[in-house]
Amino acid sequence: MRVTGSMRTYGAVVVGSLLFVLAVSGPVRASDEPSIDDPFESVNRAIFWFNDVSDRYFIEYVAMGYDFLLPDPLERGIANVFENGRFPVKFANNLLQWKVRNAWGECVRLMLNTTAGIGGLFDAGVAAGFASHPEDFGQTLGYWGVPPGPYLMLPFLGPSNVRDGFGLATDTATLFYAFFLPFEVNAGLTIGNFINFRSMAMEVIRTNRASAFDLYVFTRNAYMSNRASRIRDQIQSDAPAEADEDLYYFDEEDDPYRLDEEFEE
Repeated sequence: MRVTGSMRTYGAVVVGSLLFVLAVSGPVRASDEPSIDDPFESVNRAIFWFNDVSDRYFIEYVAMGYDFLLPDPLERGIANVFENGRFPVKFANNLLQWKVRNAWGECVRLMLNTTAGIGGLFDAGVAAGFASHPEDFGQTLGYWGVPPGPYLMLPFLGPSNVRDGFGLATDTATLFYAFFLPFEVNAGLTIGNFINFRSMAMEVIRTNRASAFDLYVFTRNAYMSNRASRIRDQIQSDAPAEADEDLYYFDEEDDPYRLDEEFEE
């Protein structure tokens, strides 16, 4: 693939930003994370309303049909395949946080899941004792002391902040294989990942909708708390049944991990 001038410029900006961060900051401590800053609440609430209505009256029905057609083990297997594809993101960000053992573990997981796990359909890495260590560039920036900045609600992508938004863009560029695939294939994979996660998170989202007094505030606070915990490595699993903090977090992703980012038994 031919590397264009714009791609070189983007890469230079990412690398330069990272070097600056490493030069002026140190690993995050428990007291480093500031309180939630939501100066754009009125706009964020409007976008949240749009996301919620879109989900209630369209996306949820698509996910219900998807769930009816596919058995749960197959949905989990599809999530594992997308998780396996996030190897470049997890490997790079574990290294950037000096977690060399975890980065090596991700290499072993890739090998086991791609071979014994049939392309990642089964999580052979966990079965062999190699747990997933999901890291993204937003977490890397937080690890080195970069504050989250103002809270943001993104259309379809869900809750974020300035730091995690920049991290998401960088992680997307890290998935270099996407540059070799046609736009239609990338779009299809992204939508498929999104619907698969939404189907698996069906009951969690319904429970949170029914129990939250103010769903916007609940989602915002849970997201920010969840991200702070991930930066401190207090959360190691991203299974949707356990991650109600990630309500409406639809990045890449996880990613099977984020409606960004990463599923693990």
